[in-house]
Amino acid sequence: MRFLIIALIAFFNFSNSNEIHDAVSAKFQVIERGEVLFLEIEFEEENLVKLDKTKSLRITKKEFENYLNETTRWVFNAKKINPKVLAIQTEGHHKKAICFLSKKKQNIKLIEVKNEFLLEVEAHINIVMLDINNTFKDFELDSKRREITVNYD
Repeated sequence: MRFLIIALIAFFNFSNSNEIHDAVSAKFQVIERGEVLFLEIEFEEENLVKLDKTKSLRITKKEFENYLNETTRWVFNAKKINPKVLAIQTEGHHKKAICFLSKKKQNIKLIEVKNEFLLEVEAHINIVMLDINNTFKDFELDSKRREITVNYD
């Protein structure tokens, strides 16, 4: 009887340990910090592994940067910027990539973003958050809406 109780407790703990997600998503936040623009990306590494975007069970900074620059485009005031991955951190079941975009731009008037990051994963959405010019704006991108243009005039 004791074995059965222990087995049931272990079963319930194991089955409750997996997080259930309402939506499969990645978050992209452009933020100003001091004199620099950063891009912070929260994503699920397992989706990149499933899509065979890494050679191991963990994605490297270089592999992530290559995939990011293949699947996204960032244009500020008509100038294209390729994010440079500085670090990838683990936060629970998620990963967070910290990317350098550029030195702070004065008078950002127009931002164009194309984002197809992980859209190969069924029902995946990308949330783009722009925290610049003392304004916060956010947008949902998916397989039907892959591009946004934000005018700050």
